[in-house]
Amino acid sequence: MKNRRKRFFNLIAKWYNKPNCNRTLKTLLLALALGSQLGAVPLSVSQGGLVVLQRNGNEESVRVFDRTYYFDNHGRAYIGIDVGQEPGSYLVDGYQIDVMAGEFPIERWRMHPYAPPSKKRQVEIALFRQTFQSPVNLRTDLMHGSPFVSPLAVPIGLLQLTEQFAPIHRGIDIQTKEFRLDRGLRPVRAVNNGVVALKGRFSLEGNMVIVDHGMGIFSVYMHLSKILVVQGQTISANQQIGIAGATGRVTGPHLHFAMNIQDVYVDPVNFIKEANRYSGW
Repeated sequence: MKNRRKRFFNLIAKWYNKPNCNRTLKTLLLALALGSQLGAVPLSVSQGGLVVLQRNGNEESVRVFDRTYYFDNHGRAYIGIDVGQEPGSYLVDGYQIDVMAGEFPIERWRMHPYAPPSKKRQVEIALFRQTFQSPVNLRTDLMHGSPFVSPLAVPIGLLQLTEQFAPIHRGIDIQTKEFRLDRGLRPVRAVNNGVVALKGRFSLEGNMVIVDHGMGIFSVYMHLSKILVVQGQTISANQQIGIAGATGRVTGPHLHFAMNIQDVYVDPVNFIKEANRYSGW
């Protein structure tokens, strides 16, 4: 009976999420879904935000925006909302997700005439996407219930940011240079338990480490002066993985820190706060 109701819900959702579905029909379909008690839970999230879905049955996974997310041992699935996701209400696999327009800062990037990436850069981009889309630990929770922590020895809410998360700059730049003679060589720590999925020196990112935390969640650390871990190494939350620096394309020492969920970049500050809130930390 439950599977039949879910199939009926997904049929409604298929029509509801069509681009040419007008507002009146959307209202009728939403009322039909909610009135039939199919378990649609309204969840509000901004572009670039995090949605944590709580399992409402025995399902192993949930399909959201053309990606499959698996529930962890605590019945939670972590969904990243792309900054380009069109605002609106979506019915997805038994859930109602209301995507709101994000409030992003004005980006200070100087626009240059577009030039296609070099062959070397194309290889790097393909490697990044391959890492973020890897199914190796997609069903495995490598965090083991541990809370997320700050990548520096400063609480996440007190970090000095020089650039915030935005549609083009999909991460945050953290100030690491505080004193006149300080070169910004500060320890960089893993924000949670995981496995080093990728490390190396890249053309724009400089020395970079990507940590796989399982469940499709990755943390990214760029422009390091030194990398202190090896690929495939198992690491713990708060373990030092490198030293901040100014490698790659930069104007000065800083740490570019990002969070990625199945190749979708999300606001890392919001992610850490929301993930810890849902975990009870």
